[in-house]
Amino acid sequence: REWIVSRLLSADDYSAFARDQQFSLTTGLAVGQLDPLYGVRDYAFNNVLMILGIDGEITPDELQFGRALSRKLGYNEQKVDGMFELARNRQLSLRLPQDRKSALKVREQMEAAALADRSVSSAEQALLKEIGEQIERMPM
Repeated sequence: REWIVSRLLSADDYSAFARDQQFSLTTGLAVGQLDPLYGVRDYAFNNVLMILGIDGEITPDELQFGRALSRKLGYNEQKVDGMFELARNRQLSLRLPQDRKSALKVREQMEAAALADRSVSSAEQALLKEIGEQIERMPM
């Protein structure tokens, strides 16, 4: 009854791994059924924090926006401080839901976050462009 970690995967790699698995675990469930990865709110929060910290700094207006969003999404404010630190250090990775409609909602939140300090930096613009291109490649 021990866990042995054989490797660490990024969320994207794990998603591909879970999708490709044809076997069931000891629980009798497929890997994809056992771990749905992120809900849409988690994608949105992760990506909003990513865009807030993309330039290495989170301004007071951006911090206020992020904290308000964490409350709105039902996160415990004391437990999200680490996420803000990861964002500030640019250690978050871009993640999108699998369906286009949800991905567009996540992008809308990212756009609002980019405008939180009333200016959109070139790094923020590049990230929004990248996510737009990824969404365009998604099936309708």
